Amino acid sequence: MNNFKDLLTIENIRNLTISRKSSADCRDYLTEIRINNNIAKVVGYMGSGGTKEVFDILIGEERYALGLCGIIDPPQTIIKKWTQVFNEPENTSKLRELGFFVNNLCKITPIKVNGFDFPAIIMKRYQDHYFQICDGKNNQNNENMLIPPKITIETCAPLFTKIASDISNLIKAGVRIGGDCFNLCLDNNVQHLYFNDLGSASFKEIKNEDIDLFVSSYTSHAVGAFLNSSPDTKWLDETIYRIVEVNGPLEQRVKEQVYNKL
Repeated sequence: MNNFKDLLTIENIRNLTISRKSSADCRDYLTEIRINNNIAKVVGYMGSGGTKEVFDILIGEERYALGLCGIIDPPQTIIKKWTQVFNEPENTSKLRELGFFVNNLCKITPIKVNGFDFPAIIMKRYQDHYFQICDGKNNQNNENMLIPPKITIETCAPLFTKIASDISNLIKAGVRIGGDCFNLCLDNNVQHLYFNDLGSASFKEIKNEDIDLFVSSYTSHAVGAFLNSSPDTKWLDETIYRIVEVNGPLEQRVKEQVYNKL
């Protein structure tokens, strides 16, 4: 870990940022990526979040998701964000051991980007997991949307049975995570929570007086992930919004399920 942090310097970040901004489309300006002396071919751009940009890469015959720092933030901000990213493999492993759905591969690795040294995070692509990860940014989701054709409490609430169990288990295990970590997945056509971007996760017993706060927060995040599982939000009319809004009927029903499992 210390070796990775040694690569996280202002000079390295500036060199990397300048090299990638040398093109009008800076996202595509990755002339060369080397991982353990192997050349990685950039197949495509997969998306970005608060801490990283993710690329679809090919090493030999294997495809991976490679997370790099963005090039918009100043170097000091990138250092702060990536110091947190370094926690992702350990926190991901902890949630996996607790039985939650997470990325099957999450590893910090030193790389060379455009000739400059930098730490990166290598992961398995969503579509390469044995379960389907449902995220509006994941095109695989188009063929099997979680959201039923007609949204009512009666059609939605039963879909959250296992999700409510996941929320309950998070609280029992003292897992403290933010809303950005929440996604959904399908395992044998059953919905579960799927977690990623776990750099800021912490693990500490949740006291009885704080349980209501965590139930409300995690339920709201889960319903939000349910909505975000669709790449198309045109179906979200006023009638449906009243069902799925914050503290709306769906959240209340899911909270009941969570409390029944605590």
